[in-house]
Amino acid sequence: MSNKKILITGGTGFIGYHLAKKCLQLGWKVTSLSTKFPKKIRKLKKVQYKICNLSNKKKLKKFLKNDFDFVVNLAG
Repeated sequence: MSNKKILITGGTGFIGYHLAKKCLQLGWKVTSLSTKFPKKIRKLKKVQYKICNLSNKKKLKKFLKNDFDFVVNLAG
């Protein structure tokens, strides 16, 4: 089991969902940052979903204080 942590912006979209799913299979801790919650069919139990608009710098800084090994930007 790996201790890697990944932040996926746009993690509720098609590509973000599949990336999160693969990372969970690898044993990674996954955080998704999007403007809305995922649809029921795409919600993964072990993913931590955070709602934030990327243009809101103050709120965004709160999420970036966490120590992530990887950050993947898939936000549209």
